[in-house]
Amino acid sequence: MQMASKLHAILTRFREDQPTWRQVDLARALELSPSALSRSLASLVETGFLRFDADTGSYRLGPTVVSLAGAAINEYEEFRHAYAELHALMASTLLGANLAVPDDDRLMYLFHLDGPKMKRGNTLIGRHAPLHATALGKALLSGSSAEALEAWLTNTSLPGYTVHTITDPARLRTELAEVRARGYATEQEELALGRGCIAVPIRARDGHVVAAMSLSGPKDAIRLDLEADTYAGLLLDATERISARLGYRTAVTSRWQTAEL
Repeated sequence: MQMASKLHAILTRFREDQPTWRQVDLARALELSPSALSRSLASLVETGFLRFDADTGSYRLGPTVVSLAGAAINEYEEFRHAYAELHALMASTLLGANLAVPDDDRLMYLFHLDGPKMKRGNTLIGRHAPLHATALGKALLSGSSAEALEAWLTNTSLPGYTVHTITDPARLRTELAEVRARGYATEQEELALGRGCIAVPIRARDGHVVAAMSLSGPKDAIRLDLEADTYAGLLLDATERISARLGYRTAVTSRWQTAEL
């Protein structure tokens, strides 16, 4: 195994569902002998990519990974322009405020803030989620051309996460047409029961959707059946400012629709 590939294989085994590994278990997962893995683990600990807990005999990701992640996030222009808007949205609604970008056939959370109405003990930053089962994902998909959407549907399954998840391609096409018409996407218990979300796309200079911003929270806190228009207005105002900072020029033609100048 080449060194770069080996280090990548080791580091990417540390995920949210298994953040710690003992050497023997990691070696088994990588199909390596513990002795062959030992030197690489020592090097990764020395350079800060991993931490070793002597009490448990386990390894976890180290501070170098955090530093690199922070540097990487700061290089996203979408993040820099959305940062203050996310804080303002969270402060005014007390809900979760999220920013996501496409990453292959999924979305990746670039940043998020949890308000008092949606507190959690971990971060969404860097986590991936499906496009078809999230408001953020549907907002990102809404910017796809018909050809690109059909190619994506051909190569992607639509697994169900709850009884409310859209798993039928025809229904998803209809949903995305509605998202384009009204300017925002919603998610009501489609990825997780008891959770709601509303999202709006962010456009770059050329008009392509490059990110999406959302408000999320428990179903009984976000109350999309009653408050969707209010949240959509806040998000549309914020994303219009962000898109403008990214170079996209629009003229408001109605509360929900924009036309390129």
